Amino acid sequence: MPSVCGWGGEQPDGGTGLIVANRLGRIRRPVLDYQVAIVVLRFDGWPGSQVTLDARWRLLGKDGQELVLKRSTIKEPIAGEGYQALVQGMNQAIATLAQEIATEIGPRRESAGRR
Repeated sequence: MPSVCGWGGEQPDGGTGLIVANRLGRIRRPVLDYQVAIVVLRFDGWPGSQVTLDARWRLLGKDGQELVLKRSTIKEPIAGEGYQALVQGMNQAIATLAQEIATEIGPRRESAGRR
């Protein structure tokens, strides 16, 4: 059964990665000491059902060393029918992924500041 709205894989224009980076900038001031690489494996949903965002992501240090490799599978219920509710659910899934990444960065920034 095909999804109504969905895509997967690496987006050539940055896709979800740019959106997550934008969300991270809103959560915390821009982080210049780290790079986040995201591969979206699944991002789809159905109006009136739920959104699924499945992504593998890596946190890299200044020297390019891999600090974290994680997989996040986020499921967000869609409150309401129609495409506007679907888009809101997708935005919430992206915000949740951004928060997971920010939570991983936070303690590293704090410990780096103490050095």
